[in-house]
Order: sequence, then structure tokens, then C-alpha cells
Amino acid sequence: MELRDNSLWLSKRDNGKDEAFLCKLTNFDVYSVTRVMKTPKQFVFAVKSTDNLSLFENTADYLHTFCCKEKEGLEWMMSILLARVSPHPIGFFVRNGLINCAS
Repeated sequence: MELRDNSLWLSKRDNGKDEAFLCKLTNFDVYSVTRVMKTPKQFVFAVKSTDNLSLFENTADYLHTFCCKEKEGLEWMMSILLARVSPHPIGFFVRNGLINCAS
């Protein structure tokens, strides 16, 4: 997963050649999932659209759920929140060592 230009991009490979656009963060909020779910990692968070579900052709684009280690998940959540509210591009925070948002 990569945070670039206030958008989330997802790739199954480390080289990113198969990357796919996931969502633009101007229309999505990030949430910590507290409901117990069976996941391969202990920490679960989600990005959910602020738009109505009926606006989506594919309802799978409305909510994206991720699981990872707690430290990484909290870093991702902070990065996503900063990308939504900051006038600076996320690269400003990464370049200045304020956050680490690469996995």
C-alpha cells in the first residue's frame, strides 16, 4: 500500500508494477475497527467513503479494510488523517521524518 497525492494505491508486489488506485482520501475517512473479526494480524482499520453507498457502481469500493501489526496500523491511520486535513502534500511529512507511511 502506498499513500501518494492524497490517494491510496495498492500493490500485491513489492515493486509496485501491478499497483491499482484504491481511493482518493478527500472522500474517505479512516476508522479503527473494534468489532472482533478473524484476521491474520491483530490490528484492523478501514477507510470508508463519506459519500452514500448508492453512489457506487461497485459496493466493494465503499469500504476497504486492512489488517497489520498495531504499530504499522496506527502509523497508517495517522498518515491518512494527516493527508485528509493538511494543506501540505504527505511527502512533506515523510521527507521531514515526521511520519513513515511506506510498507
